[in-house]
Amino acid sequence: PDYLPRTQDFGLNVHLFNQKYCSKDCPKQFIAIAIACCDIKPDSRPAFCVSHPWLEALALSVETGVCLSSSSNTISDRISNGD
Repeated sequence: PDYLPRTQDFGLNVHLFNQKYCSKDCPKQFIAIAIACCDIKPDSRPAFCVSHPWLEALALSVETGVCLSSSSNTISDRISNGD
């Protein structure tokens, strides 16, 4: 979107972002990647060389119908672990 809901410190307001822009059929991993890429702290955002493979894996999952969450090392897990 052209407008992202912001917090007082100009970070992403995750609750409003989810409420306004994320439909129920949007993959949760995609939302997690988007949120991670919007982190206000540059060192906390994933580098492109990290996020690009996540997005490719997610696209492949959507195209093939293979669920990423069946893996023990999902995109969401890697994001929350800072990998």
